[in-house]
Amino acid sequence: MPEEIQELIASEIGELQPERVLPKFFERYGAPPDTFFVNMESILLPLACKPFENLAIRIAGMIAGEYGARITLLHDGKKDPTRYVPILRKLGVRKEVFVKVTSLKDPAKSILTEIKKEDYQLLILPSRRRLKLIDKVMFNSVSRKILHQVPFHVLQVYPARDGRIPTSFQRVGLLLPRTVRDLYLIYWANALLGKEGKLLAYHVADIPGIIPLRRGLESNIFQEEKRDFELLVAGYSELFTTHIKPVFLASHSILKGIKELLKSHPPDIVLLGQSRKTRRFMIRRLLSEKLLDKFNQPMVVHHFPEKLIPY
Repeated sequence: MPEEIQELIASEIGELQPERVLPKFFERYGAPPDTFFVNMESILLPLACKPFENLAIRIAGMIAGEYGARITLLHDGKKDPTRYVPILRKLGVRKEVFVKVTSLKDPAKSILTEIKKEDYQLLILPSRRRLKLIDKVMFNSVSRKILHQVPFHVLQVYPARDGRIPTSFQRVGLLLPRTVRDLYLIYWANALLGKEGKLLAYHVADIPGIIPLRRGLESNIFQEEKRDFELLVAGYSELFTTHIKPVFLASHSILKGIKELLKSHPPDIVLLGQSRKTRRFMIRRLLSEKLLDKFNQPMVVHHFPEKLIPY
């Protein structure tokens, strides 16, 4: 792995500023950063063969088809996931689709055992939206058991609250943290985007509650933040040779601001990131969890590896 890439990956912890990230890419590569994703050859898709997983199957097929990866369908139980292979073919998967069935009676253990056997670069994890508090308390989900043990990227896929699955993704929303994770979120989003689709980069400027919103909007700090975000998104658009529209809003509440943005510029699906380390050791609820509770849109949560494997 080139030194420049190692430095950029380290910025996930070191908080490298975006204005220092883009010039490095433009100086060295001048094109979409394929070097970030060399050997994106193999995707693991664990399935319980249940309806809520249909969105994850669609996303896995689109990513594998776009980037030329093979897929392994993993099922721990008595069902046969072979029926999903024709669906993946229709979504553009040209490489091999492997089917593995285990009888461990423990999906989490089955996944962890499989990733030790094979060289995967991405885990696509179908997840339920547990809307009732009792469900959240009582169910110890597979993701909680395995996320901190998976040494590569994970996309956790949540269907819409009403179960709806878009027939196409013409408007893909991105909540960009303005770190190196941005590049990965855009990379996944590009694979999902329809031919005439749009990428929408949402950003909410958090105005302290003691300051009237109108005064906050007029402040130099707000105007600078808006300009910097628009410049950053313009840089990403050039880097990925795709148009990304910045959608900016000031609000006294991040959640309320995001709600307003999703209402005024509704996406077919939302991509955002979450730190696995934070999720494992913090009790307070994360932004991604609050969004899953509040909004109906399908969501994909990207979990960055705690220790990135150089691939």
